[in-house]
Amino acid sequence: MTPDSEPLVRTIKERCKACYTCVRGCPAKAIRISAGQAEVIRERCISCANCVLMCSRGAKETLDSLRSVKALLKSGAPVAAALAPSFPVEFGGIDPMRFAGMLKALGFKYVCEVAFGADMVSLQYRKLLNENPGKKFISTACPAVVSFVEKYHPALVPNLAPIVSPMVAEARVIHEMYGRDVKVVFIGPCVAKKGETARNTSDIDESITFVELRNLLEGCGVDRNTALDSQFDPPHPAKGVLYPMGGGLLNSAELEEDLLSGRFLSSEGLENFPEVLKNLEHGDIDSDFIDLLCCNGCIMGPGISVKTSKHAREAALRRYARKSYFSIKISDWEESVKRFRSLDYSASFAPEDQRMKLPGADALKAVLEKMGKVDPEDELNCGACGYPTCVEHAVAIIRGIAESEMCLPYTIDRLKTTADELTVSYNQLAKTKQALMQSEKLASMGQLAAGVAHELNNPLVVVLL
Repeated sequence: MTPDSEPLVRTIKERCKACYTCVRGCPAKAIRISAGQAEVIRERCISCANCVLMCSRGAKETLDSLRSVKALLKSGAPVAAALAPSFPVEFGGIDPMRFAGMLKALGFKYVCEVAFGADMVSLQYRKLLNENPGKKFISTACPAVVSFVEKYHPALVPNLAPIVSPMVAEARVIHEMYGRDVKVVFIGPCVAKKGETARNTSDIDESITFVELRNLLEGCGVDRNTALDSQFDPPHPAKGVLYPMGGGLLNSAELEEDLLSGRFLSSEGLENFPEVLKNLEHGDIDSDFIDLLCCNGCIMGPGISVKTSKHAREAALRRYARKSYFSIKISDWEESVKRFRSLDYSASFAPEDQRMKLPGADALKAVLEKMGKVDPEDELNCGACGYPTCVEHAVAIIRGIAESEMCLPYTIDRLKTTADELTVSYNQLAKTKQALMQSEKLASMGQLAAGVAHELNNPLVVVLL
């Protein structure tokens, strides 16, 4: 399934109540409000799936890849599970060996840790920085960040490190070690990896989230009680296990964050990484290497179902990382690194500009005035519409992805005006009703008088005759 055939994130319109929470949480502003309904603009979406996390009504859903994975497992071809290093966060209550056995019970012939791919990528980053002193690079481990740069900061595309993500690196290692006929399925916390998979079909066959894996295990009747213990298949990782945490790449690559030199910068989070990119484009950052993650680390990805805090997740990952690191044989790891160091880990990126031209001042002023924002002090910038400022909301209206009714103060003023008009109309109706009742009384009295006169007139006529 490719991004062009079906969106990675879509809205279930029957559940959407147009609360604008998804608009507020979308760093790419890829949500269009039309006729009171929210819909994802596919070409603007970076597939971070934060809208899925933020929607309390479950009105957002991601592309389900389970059917394709089941078909791969039943095809008879050898299938390898490329397991993201954040798996201890989702499945921390299960012994790693038992968890590997559960995956093999599903039909995966090999269960490999993407953390080794992260180790190889870390070596590439160190080599890149040593060979290009003074040039600024942005990490490319997070596909949502890469997509955001390509679409909204195309001038920074040359700064994207020309290195594949740990997922793709691990897939190439698997093919080198176990054969090109092996099918590779990535399992992790990230929805954006589905889009990256579609762009790297020669390396990865499918990608599913931990949530989908839970559904697959349940559907196949596999649990910790029925599965047998099994080892993860080599090559085994070292510090690449730390990649899901903020700064994990720098630590794995042994690039120390020296506050005095400021050569390396690490930032994560939907609010932080766009600000870093904006500042980098403006020339405000002098760091040589910027490590960015869209979520607050991959441990907070939308494909994770557990509801524990960030600190609890970091603790779970550290526990596994320590146990894993001190249990490996360094000589074996070095031998694996030596064996796979010569593989091609290069990547290329291209601008996909989705920026919209700013409207003219007159058009902007007209939209603002329509919403009652005549003077600057009328721009409350309350954020209820999902946009941080009234001007940005007005720009979105002009672009056709927002409506004026999204403005809460404007809607309240309209409701007040409507209420006042209804009050006036009600008073007028009350007066009219009173007049009608008075007229009805007078008509009734007239009818009564006519009836009495008629009753009196008949005997009088007889008497006169």
